[in-house]
Amino acid sequence: MKKYPYTSLLLLLVVLSLLQPAYTQSMKIISKPDPPPKGIVGSYYKVTFTTNTGYIMDRWESSPENPVPGLRFSKMDHVASITLSGEPTKAGTFTFTLKAYYKRELVAQRSFT
Repeated sequence: MKKYPYTSLLLLLVVLSLLQPAYTQSMKIISKPDPPPKGIVGSYYKVTFTTNTGYIMDRWESSPENPVPGLRFSKMDHVASITLSGEPTKAGTFTFTLKAYYKRELVAQRSFT
């Protein structure tokens, strides 16, 4: 029987590639500024969201999709951060949940009000 010196190493690499990296287990979503400021109807508003790692996420999701009337999210696929901006058109308290996906896995989620 022929010995292949790298068989064990190859098997280890395959197994490790299937596991979720340890660094994604501690990812958190943060806002800049944190916490997000209160908006004023008719005045420009902007807040940026990212993870504490700064990695490029496969995608971001917001629930609901457009949480504040008059504000919209920037591109949400293959970016390290997203921005919610615009001019609020309605007064009130709005709550939404952001989710960040890395390597197709949900790695962070946080609710904002």
